[in-house]
Amino acid sequence: MTAQVEQLLLKAEGSHEAFRLWVTAEPHPAFPIGLLQMGIKITNEAPVGIRAGLRASYQWITQACLCTFCFERRSSA
Repeated sequence: MTAQVEQLLLKAEGSHEAFRLWVTAEPHPAFPIGLLQMGIKITNEAPVGIRAGLRASYQWITQACLCTFCFERRSSA
């Protein structure tokens, strides 16, 4: 699957300048190097437990951020 994503990103033309792809993955030897080289890497120690992990992943997203994103999508449609 990651190889397919890598190929799609390499072929993408005319994508919106605000396009972002958030990939969450554990280290794996088969993860394509090209995807790593194209992106910004952020690493941190995962909290213990699924609930704590999800909370840490989404704690920086505010309701205002979500509303702005939804408004921008409706305006560009």
